[in-house]
Amino acid sequence: MRILSVLFTVFLTLLTSIILKQSSGEYELFSLLGISIIILVFLINLVKFVTWGWLNKHYDLSKTYPLTAIFFPLIFIYAVIIGDTSLTIQKISGLIIILAGLYLMETAKEVK
Repeated sequence: MRILSVLFTVFLTLLTSIILKQSSGEYELFSLLGISIIILVFLINLVKFVTWGWLNKHYDLSKTYPLTAIFFPLIFIYAVIIGDTSLTIQKISGLIIILAGLYLMETAKEVK
């Protein structure tokens, strides 16, 4: 449940990033649509805030927060898909390092 809850918050972060990216050049901030987008992002972040409150109540922060690093590969993949960036060996290496670190962190046995 811990991993799914953290992934849910990462998904919400990704969603708000995409909404803000797509709407930033399209709509006036003080138009009805612009204000609606801001309210939507606020509500999504409110859900994320409540979810983090629940996570912090039930799990150790040192075990949950590092998992949010999955956001960086996801936002990079999104940027590649929409054509904002290109794939390079350095970027792919960085993705592999982040993913390997997350895997090692999750599968490592705790030493007492």
